[in-house]
Amino acid sequence: MHKIVIVLLLLVSTCSATRFLFAIEAKCDYDKVFVMVVSHWEDDSWYWIHDEDQVADRETFSGYKKLFFYQKGQQKTENGAEFELYARFYHNCTSDGRHVKYKHNLWNTKKAHGLEYVEYYVDLTDAKE
Repeated sequence: MHKIVIVLLLLVSTCSATRFLFAIEAKCDYDKVFVMVVSHWEDDSWYWIHDEDQVADRETFSGYKKLFFYQKGQQKTENGAEFELYARFYHNCTSDGRHVKYKHNLWNTKKAHGLEYVEYYVDLTDAKE
């Protein structure tokens, strides 16, 4: 009986993932086409334990001045009461066109099973870690 309950709990937990739809407007002030690779992550780090989960696959986008795009993702497990979301950008919106990394922190989202819509704006002009 206990084994059946455990199997049912595992089945419910894997079926009830939180899905994300990220709506991103990115800006680059340079007069050139810019390229970026973006992925979204959830940070479960706790004191000295570093734990990050990728919630959306890396995708490459190109744009001129401004770019609006959507990215889908999902998270099946969460150790706390909230999702601590952030985005990682690898882009060339720099004065010399070199690619740089940039981490863009988002707000915490309450843990829920369903669809979370996350909309934000990011100015990539010379943004780097």
